[in-house]
Amino acid sequence: MHLNAEAILNQSPESEVEDSMTAFVKRVLKYEPNGREINRMKDQLARLAASDIHLATKFSQDKTFQVQAHIVSAFDLWFSKDEKQRVLWPSTVRLSDDYFNSLKKHAVPLHEKAIEALSHSAMALDIYCWIAQRLFRVDPHRPQFITWKAIKDQFGPNYKVLKYFRRDFLKLRDLSNSS
Repeated sequence: MHLNAEAILNQSPESEVEDSMTAFVKRVLKYEPNGREINRMKDQLARLAASDIHLATKFSQDKTFQVQAHIVSAFDLWFSKDEKQRVLWPSTVRLSDDYFNSLKKHAVPLHEKAIEALSHSAMALDIYCWIAQRLFRVDPHRPQFITWKAIKDQFGPNYKVLKYFRRDFLKLRDLSNSS
């Protein structure tokens, strides 16, 4: 989310980052990170740099469209042999051209305070991003009804019983309202 926001704000696939992993994590998390959090962030960034997105949509019985894309086109992670030694960080992260162009075309503004309030839960963040996308594109003159089953199928496929998903979903809403 942070890299997406930086790219859109700067209208560039390259985002400036701090001169150390600690400074970057501190800026993203908005507090002084501990060693465990920095290592987790390094792991997540390495995974992001290596990840591919594969999406397929079936248009009709005989037509399917598939997209394969990289998120990051260039990224260096340097891991120190000595955990006490400062890890220097590259000055930029470059999103792939395909990803950046898609981001420019389809990005929806997300509120930093909302992201911060929901940061305790990956599912809460996913739901917030999904709702933001839906609300941004729904015609106000043609409201859409979304069933609990459809929401569970998208965000809670591991739930066997709909009422338990709904209960946990509503707890996330209550937590975000209290933040």
